[in-house]
Amino acid sequence: MGYELYLHGAPGESLRQGDFEFHFAERRFYARDDEVTFAYSNHFTGVDFRFEIIALEGRLGPVVCFAMNVFRPGFFALEAELEVAAFLAHFGFDIDDPQTEGMRAGPYTREGFLKSWNGSNEVSHGLVIGSGLPVPVRTQPTAVSEHI
Repeated sequence: MGYELYLHGAPGESLRQGDFEFHFAERRFYARDDEVTFAYSNHFTGVDFRFEIIALEGRLGPVVCFAMNVFRPGFFALEAELEVAAFLAHFGFDIDDPQTEGMRAGPYTREGFLKSWNGSNEVSHGLVIGSGLPVPVRTQPTAVSEHI
């Protein structure tokens, strides 16, 4: 199960592959997966997600997909939000958030992202736990996770 957020520039704009690569080369915990994907993996917190180019240009402008799994601790969204906000600030993109609790199309807000991801995450927890299947759940105090 996953959460996807689409980040896009203005119609008629384009995104140079080199600019995309340079942005992530300057940031911690990123590795290039392939020509169009940079994956984030913080071995201290376990947080992971990815940014993938969908289109460098086109009728809708450049489009990048941010993707992160759900059925995760809530602090994953706090760490991811910092990276999404940095990407959007660097490129000046808007968002399209198709989740039920999502922000829809338009400008990005921290509060909107956290509400959207947390809503998707809560649904996934209900589905997994309600399935009756044995699921290993690792825990630690929230204060420890947030401190890391």
